[in-house]
Amino acid sequence: MKVNLKQIPYLTIILLVAANLFPLWNVLFYGWQFIDIFISYVAETLILLFIFQKKIKRSERVVAKSKPERRDSSKQGGWAEIFYFFYFFTLLMAGFTFSLFGGAATEKIHLDRILYIVFLFLIIHTISYIANFLGKKEYEKAKAMKLMGECVIRVTVIGVLAIIGSAITAINIMKDEMTSIDCKVGLLPAMVLAKIILDIILHVQEHATLE
Repeated sequence: MKVNLKQIPYLTIILLVAANLFPLWNVLFYGWQFIDIFISYVAETLILLFIFQKKIKRSERVVAKSKPERRDSSKQGGWAEIFYFFYFFTLLMAGFTFSLFGGAATEKIHLDRILYIVFLFLIIHTISYIANFLGKKEYEKAKAMKLMGECVIRVTVIGVLAIIGSAITAINIMKDEMTSIDCKVGLLPAMVLAKIILDIILHVQEHATLE
């Protein structure tokens, strides 16, 4: 897979990294809990689903107006129904993971913290959509099948990180072994850093890959 260095969206990559560093900073220095990070990642997954759904609809409109040889056979694929399944699956995953925490989860949730992170993710992904997909007219070359594949990869990465982290945290809570030191030097920083690296790779792949 080749990457066009001139097409790498450096600005949105910097913004995306900054948005991810915000929760990491608060984990390290202000005692943020995993449950706050987990819910914010679930919210980001829903944001990404909505944006990718808009991308696919826009690309399908372009295909509908293009020449016959450019038509993508996937345009009749019923993408709206598929995204409804993704929405349902994401919420189901969140509900199951949330249940692992039991009654302790409701006591650890800090709505203001969650809203800060979710708002950042919403702004960053919206800027990326406007600047890259619309501004650079990526929709003219985008194909529904490729966009769907990228969407699945993005939400799978977030989902896997959230499930692994929440499962380990839930086990620690049940064993009554979770401490602030565990959060600062163990699971949470490693998980956030892994997500930052994967976000950069996937963002470059999405916007700067040469076909």
